[in-house]
Amino acid sequence: MKSSTITITRTSTTKTTQSSTTPTCTADILSDPLNCGRCRRVCSSGKCQNGACGSAQCANNQTCDGGFKNCGASNCFCFSDSSGIGFCGINAVCFSATACNNDRDCNSGSICAKETCCPPPSEDKPGICLLGECDNPASQLIVLSKMQHSNSRGGTAAYGVTRERNGH
Repeated sequence: MKSSTITITRTSTTKTTQSSTTPTCTADILSDPLNCGRCRRVCSSGKCQNGACGSAQCANNQTCDGGFKNCGASNCFCFSDSSGIGFCGINAVCFSATACNNDRDCNSGSICAKETCCPPPSEDKPGICLLGECDNPASQLIVLSKMQHSNSRGGTAAYGVTRERNGH
């Protein structure tokens, strides 16, 4: 009689997956008031525009002729966006501001303001982009630094050249 040998082979597969403890944010950070500008940043006003929290205290249709109301920090004023809706934005130097026609022309966190004290940059882009981050002290310091160097170069979004020379 012949002897036979049986060989048994066993194969096993292990799959390793990694999971993150921080969930991925899928919100629209440009318009979601619960994730405005970044995940889990809640706008107390309930308004998020282009990644900047809106302000309930700013009236619509603000103009330079009517004067801009202060809305919080000393360098923040009530402006109107390209649709005429009021928002609280950081004042900016006219000569260094980015020209815009609507929010798509601005970086995230900035809003296209029309009817400022700055002369319209052009016919197709009559507004300027203003930071809507009045609760961010670092943003305010950057703008204030630019403003100190601009006194001889013209006005700002909230104060025109005429107003600056009159001491307002």
